[in-house]
Amino acid sequence: MYFRVKKDVELRKLMEAVSVKIGMEMSTLRFLFDGNRIRPTQTPNELDLEDEFVIDVLSEQVGGCSFCDRTLTVS
Repeated sequence: MYFRVKKDVELRKLMEAVSVKIGMEMSTLRFLFDGNRIRPTQTPNELDLEDEFVIDVLSEQVGGCSFCDRTLTVS
């Protein structure tokens, strides 16, 4: 998936858009950049993200070992 985001806007908007697009509640998804969890209140500027960056989206897993793995490229 590809999204455009402004550098000074909270990533919550992106997270909500992703959850709608894949049909899962945002609260069940985990968003990671370079292995670190992203909070909805953070902005690309706060995270020092470049013009194009990849965010990993994983579904919350309670027990078991399978998971939903999505990769986003954002510019």
